[in-house]
Amino acid sequence: MKKKISFFIGSYFPSSTQTLFSNLLDLIGNNFKIEFFGFYDEEKLDDDISEVIYEYPSEKGFKGMISTSKTLKRYDKDHNPDLIVLPHKYGEYGPAFLLSADLNKTIIRLNDDTFNFYKDEVYETKINRAKSFLINNILSKIVLKKSLGVIVQTEYMKKECEKRNIDTEKTEVLPLPIDTTIFKKVDKKKKDKIRRELDIDKNSIIALIVGSHSRRKRHQLLDELLKRSKELDDITFMIIGKTNYGKKLGEKYPNVRYEGFVDHDNLYRYYQAGDFLLHFATLEGLPTVFQEASSCGLPIIAREANYNQGMDICKYETVVELEKLLIDEVWKDLKTHVTPGLSKKEYLDFFKMMIEKKERSQP
Repeated sequence: MKKKISFFIGSYFPSSTQTLFSNLLDLIGNNFKIEFFGFYDEEKLDDDISEVIYEYPSEKGFKGMISTSKTLKRYDKDHNPDLIVLPHKYGEYGPAFLLSADLNKTIIRLNDDTFNFYKDEVYETKINRAKSFLINNILSKIVLKKSLGVIVQTEYMKKECEKRNIDTEKTEVLPLPIDTTIFKKVDKKKKDKIRRELDIDKNSIIALIVGSHSRRKRHQLLDELLKRSKELDDITFMIIGKTNYGKKLGEKYPNVRYEGFVDHDNLYRYYQAGDFLLHFATLEGLPTVFQEASSCGLPIIAREANYNQGMDICKYETVVELEKLLIDEVWKDLKTHVTPGLSKKEYLDFFKMMIEKKERSQP
């Protein structure tokens, strides 16, 4: 009988988790029984190899945490999975897992530099910073310490866990696997063809801005950049990802093209059509967009941050520095390499190891 792995989706399904599932579901589904539970639209999941279970807590904030806790407890009792995986939003759902999940069979994936969120510029008051610190560095940290395993994407995040006395023996560095059969570099002829299909002028310079567009992702820096500079009109800044803010920028600036949501199965074509990737966020784990872009041979320009130390990418600290880099067309001389991630089999081996570890710990 197949062992059962259950993924808690929650109300948010970020691109990194879509990448994880799209690359792993076929392999994991052939070796384990897969279930999803949470509150998301089932059309986003693959029903062919998984069973989808839904609960719908209607509250937000503290009441939402209680609702999520009840969902966890009820699901575990009714379905009894061998492993429960929290693939994203550790800080948001961590307290609920602490209240109700069987942490001896729970794996937490840290996809961002969550411990340092309280330092972010989005928190404008000391009270909000204190709340963030309480959730991410005290309450949810207990979940990490008591969980069966922790997945991080870089050695930097493993060291951050170690600083907080989380057992390094159970912390695994597992960058997302990227499907390099489709996320790959193409020649000029193929690039021109893709541009025609996407209605992009073959002679235009395309700066891709890909991913979710929350305040923490700092996409308002693009607004600051375009306000101050009149020398970047030859660059088209293409925003991919559903966001009202990105839509407003597209309406405000003639050289901003708001593409909106792009299905992950079609995303690789935009990388292949682009000239470079532009990134603004600093509190990341390992951005999936870095792996996808570099697999397509796309240079990366990003803000200086702890997570990208040692990466072969172009970095800036201020909007003024970024403006100069773009005016100087630095992307033309960049050769970027970021790890494409592990193989699917290495992820599969990790889940097998976690089930064996759980079974050994049982009396």
